Amino acid sequence: WSIHQQGTYAPDGDSRWMAGIAINDLGDIALAYSVSSGSTAPSLRYTGRNASDPLGQMTVTETSIAAGTSGNASNRWGDYFSLDTDPSTGSFWGTGCYNTTSSWRTRIFEFSLPVTSPDYTLAVTSNTATACQPTAASYTIQVGSLLGYSAPVTLSVTGLPAGLTAAFSSNPVTPGGSSTLTIGNTGSVAMGSYGFTLQASSTSGPKSLPLTLEVTATPGATTLLAPANGATGVSGALSWNAAANADSYSVTIATDAGLLNVVESATGVIGTSYTPTTATAPLTTYFWRVQAGNACGNGAASPTWSFTTGDCVPLVIKIVLDRYGSETTWTLEDDNNAVVASGGPYTDEATNGEYPQPDVNVCVPEGCYSLIVND
Repeated sequence: WSIHQQGTYAPDGDSRWMAGIAINDLGDIALAYSVSSGSTAPSLRYTGRNASDPLGQMTVTETSIAAGTSGNASNRWGDYFSLDTDPSTGSFWGTGCYNTTSSWRTRIFEFSLPVTSPDYTLAVTSNTATACQPTAASYTIQVGSLLGYSAPVTLSVTGLPAGLTAAFSSNPVTPGGSSTLTIGNTGSVAMGSYGFTLQASSTSGPKSLPLTLEVTATPGATTLLAPANGATGVSGALSWNAAANADSYSVTIATDAGLLNVVESATGVIGTSYTPTTATAPLTTYFWRVQAGNACGNGAASPTWSFTTGDCVPLVIKIVLDRYGSETTWTLEDDNNAVVASGGPYTDEATNGEYPQPDVNVCVPEGCYSLIVND
């Protein structure tokens, strides 16, 4: 490998430091930083260069983001400096520090570099597509025009795993238009995640975008574990084996073998266990089944099993979580350390606070039990 370009940006005697740098899909490079001196209070500015500019030079006129108003002789500096690109627009987003009369401040900012010559843009609606074997996956590719650029843009892909096929609905594409990339023959590869590259070429130069293909399939059938089919005198804590390719599960509980009189159901269950909250009446026979699902749809439902609750003591478990529900799991265990009920992990919330969960109703034989909470 070799260094393509490098340079030093020092247009005057002020110090420039704590820089963030990024490059967009056009090949434009932006540089944002703190600037200060004996006469310049700590401020935020940016410069940059277009892809067609001479190598090693920042040609964009230095622009102020936030002007400081006083010096800083004691406070810490530079905890939060970064610069990134918006892949949909090619603009730059960043954060950095400057100093006011009272203290340092953080500024979040966005800017775009000026376009100096005609060019095209390359974008995709989503960089990741999912293929449900054996069906194909598709990506919508958008080719834009800057300053009236109209030369055709030729598309191709590189790095596609052997066996997969690639086809464009339009190729080449006139700027301002779009094309659909279809990846086919997905049954020829193992399920998993595959990265490859979308390439574009035109008279103004090449561009590329990384793409990801997720190959999966409809989940397999679920095998039930507990309670054993026909078990009696049990609490009804349900468990099953993980199904291949499953993202979540749906649980159905009814009082008849045909599952017509449904008394409790749950969808989006993460994990391989479920504790009923309604189907807990003592000395009652319940019928249940589980079905796995993912983005491709639902797999075959498990066989329907039954269990009969015992003449038991009902318990109500009340759970109140903080915002980080994914950290919390719990089990209710008897004297023999057998799990009779369990729950979690739960969903994270966006803000701090207390988040009560639905009551968990369980019915257990008389005895001593331990409620174990992991957080």
